[in-house]
Amino acid sequence: MLSRRWSFLSLLIICSAAPAISQIRSTRPTARAALEQVMETAKTWSADATLTAVNTNLANEDGTAAAWTYTFYSRRKAKWNLITAKGRQITSLEVAAGAERAIKDLFADSDVVMAEAVKNGLKGKSPRMNLSPAGWIVRGGDDPGDVIVTINPTSGAFVKRSIVPKN
Repeated sequence: MLSRRWSFLSLLIICSAAPAISQIRSTRPTARAALEQVMETAKTWSADATLTAVNTNLANEDGTAAAWTYTFYSRRKAKWNLITAKGRQITSLEVAAGAERAIKDLFADSDVVMAEAVKNGLKGKSPRMNLSPAGWIVRGGDDPGDVIVTINPTSGAFVKRSIVPKN
């Protein structure tokens, strides 16, 4: 009887912890994690704001980063807005230049992209990630021999691998 109570109690604890675990996973700082808040900020800036780029200058090997910058273009304003998500803080900076071509809404998240890049030989000490309509570019660094991996923007599938040449 006592073992049944412990089994039931264990099951209850595990089930009640499941939502907390999924919430933790959903708040990992991947490229898509803050996208909803970033999109709200962009639409407040300009109703016609279109996402044109996503990047981080220092990615972790699991595809997370302390900060992600999202570039939006407004045809009506003929300006761009760099919106940065760093932790829970969202900041924006209007600028006069940038790309105009839109990124599809359903882009592969950075954790999936980084895993594919690592699987395909990513090498370097200062990884960074950039998403454009053409695809994800994951750079291991800028030193000769560092590896650059291109990933399909929507599927997260490997496209090509290149190596930083010796000068």
